[in-house]
Amino acid sequence: MKSGLIILTMLLYSIVAFSKCKPGFLSVWPHQKHLNLNPVIVIDALGFHPKFVKQALVNYPTYLQSDNDRVPLLLVEYLVGSFQSHQVVLKPSRTLIPNKEYRLDFDSLPTDHSYNLNTNFLTRKWVTQSISDDSPPELLKTPTEKGKELTYYGCGPAIYVDFRFQVKDESQYMARAALTQVSTGETWVFYLSPTNRVISIGHGMCAGEFNLELGAKYEVEFSLMDASGNHSKGTSGMIAFTAPSEQTPNIYDPENPPPPPR
Repeated sequence: MKSGLIILTMLLYSIVAFSKCKPGFLSVWPHQKHLNLNPVIVIDALGFHPKFVKQALVNYPTYLQSDNDRVPLLLVEYLVGSFQSHQVVLKPSRTLIPNKEYRLDFDSLPTDHSYNLNTNFLTRKWVTQSISDDSPPELLKTPTEKGKELTYYGCGPAIYVDFRFQVKDESQYMARAALTQVSTGETWVFYLSPTNRVISIGHGMCAGEFNLELGAKYEVEFSLMDASGNHSKGTSGMIAFTAPSEQTPNIYDPENPPPPPR
């Protein structure tokens, strides 16, 4: 319902109490305009207070709604990154109807808070295709490190390490990254969407999936999930890397120009 969507966005468009940055960013995946009949929906919330993320995206019903079909979305995973980032993976409770336009919709949500709102965040729509995809994606080669970025902005540094992927699949995919800091043994997990076959590990100036410490040593293990929720049979194995530092210049993949502020 529209009222539910507005309330959801009001909840999520909150200023994080412990951050001087402006309110965060919501994104919905898949990015493509079409869905298979057995899709997954991934919602990222960067820079929002954990209380409202959990209330809005975990504790309250979410649906895919068409003109005459309403399909509950089941929570598959709820992931928390290491720098003001949260992620939910949702899957329809049953197969969708072919050639239908579906949109995200929400049931009753808490109404005891008022925040700035922008309903463009979650007004995503897709048209279903006439196929179901049951084939898992395949990682053709071990991902290779291709670049590092350390850039300072007004709110803080953006820090990333980029990995190039070679993948075989019939639809869009995300990489499931399990990142471990060597010195502490702490591990965080998050699904990341590629840009030009590149997956970036790190964070923007105010929030992001992984909080990299300057010059620290890490290990990351990748696996794949496609737009129908099929998972690759194996993983990349552990890949060691060192986060950028003040002493190491930015190194960009020749196939990818320097990125805009993230």
